[in-house]
Amino acid sequence: MVTMPKVIISYSGFLDEVYTNYFTSDSFKESIYYTQHKTAKVLSSEEVKEKHKLFVEEWKKYEEKIFISMYEASGLSLKRNTIDVYLIRVAARTFANPIIISASISTMDFVSLLIHEIIHRLINEGLGSNKKKLLDISKKLYPGETESTIIHITLYAIQFSVLETFPDAADRMALEKTNAERFKNTDYSRAIEIVEKEGYSELLKKLKEEMVK
Repeated sequence: MVTMPKVIISYSGFLDEVYTNYFTSDSFKESIYYTQHKTAKVLSSEEVKEKHKLFVEEWKKYEEKIFISMYEASGLSLKRNTIDVYLIRVAARTFANPIIISASISTMDFVSLLIHEIIHRLINEGLGSNKKKLLDISKKLYPGETESTIIHITLYAIQFSVLETFPDAADRMALEKTNAERFKNTDYSRAIEIVEKEGYSELLKKLKEEMVK
C-alpha cells in the first residue's frame, strides 16, 4: 500500500525574516531568480494569514487526486506520512527540502509550485540509490543538455501528467511555462520544450523501460 502523506501548510516567522532580508538585499539582484521575483509584493502579516487560509483550502480540494496521479505517472511513492510546507511573505525562489513557498502568489500558482517541489521529493525518495542511474540514463538520452534541464525533464513529465487531470489543465500548464520563462537561464523552459515535443506519457514510459534494463 502506498503512503498518502498529509500536507501541513504553515507560516514560518523565522524563515520569513531570513528570506525577506535576502529579497531586499543588493546581493539578490545578482541572483538568477531576480528577474522572476523582482516585482513580487512583500505581504503584511494579515495578508499572509488570509493567503494561508486560501492555500490550505485550495490544496485540500485536489490533494488526494494529485498524489494518486503523481504515483501512477511516475511509478514511485513517497516514504513519509507528512510533508511540511512553510509559507513566507515573499521568496526569492521555492525550495524542495524544506519546502518553502512565497505567499505572494496566486492559489493556482501555489498548487502548481507545491506539486513541483513534492515531485522533487518523490524522485529523491522513490528512487533512492537509483537516482544516479536515472541521471546517467537521461544524460545519454539528452546529450548536450545542462544537468538542471536533464533533472527537470523527468520532473516536468510527471508534473504535466498530474496537471492533465485538472479541469483547467491547459491554463495550469500555460502558467507553468510562463513561470519557467521568467528565469534568466533557459534550463526550465528547455526541459518543458523537450517534454512537450516527446509527450509526457511517452517520455516517462521510455525512462521506465530504460530503468529496468
